[in-house]
Amino acid sequence: MGKMTGLELATLIRKTNNNIAIVFTTNMKEYVFRGYAVDAMQYLVKPISKTDCFKCLNKAYQSNKAKKYYLVNDLEKIFKIAHEDIIYIEKYLHSATIITMDQQYTFRKTVAKILEELNDELFMKCHKSYIINIRHIEAMTKNSVIMSNNKEIPLTKDSVSEVNNRFKRYNTNRV
Repeated sequence: MGKMTGLELATLIRKTNNNIAIVFTTNMKEYVFRGYAVDAMQYLVKPISKTDCFKCLNKAYQSNKAKKYYLVNDLEKIFKIAHEDIIYIEKYLHSATIITMDQQYTFRKTVAKILEELNDELFMKCHKSYIINIRHIEAMTKNSVIMSNNKEIPLTKDSVSEVNNRFKRYNTNRV
């Protein structure tokens, strides 16, 4: 790796990819806590046993396999977007825009079709123009939700109770 450290490389990787599993190998235990800065999946302390190596590889494989993705075709490219990265989807006229923390993807599709394709209970239509990701709700008011990017999204009267129930259920199960 030349003069670059593993932590420096991991920092560069995180700038472009938050989903890749990063595993450090070291013979100095005092470096283990530095991995938290780049959300390392695991540290393996040398000498590494075959059993520990395969457990780690299996853990990385299972964590990636469990992720769900939504494919967006914007006529120029097809993008793969992890469900967990989608904050909300906004429909305006004939276009839908997926909002993530980093990007926006605009394409043509109906709200009903998007919900059907997502097939994930953590997404729901809360207004005629919005699909929200329950994972990204930071706060709720009487008639809106505030998402993780600080966008306030209106709720219809019919959706308030269901959004509230799903929000509580999701956050209760994560404690």
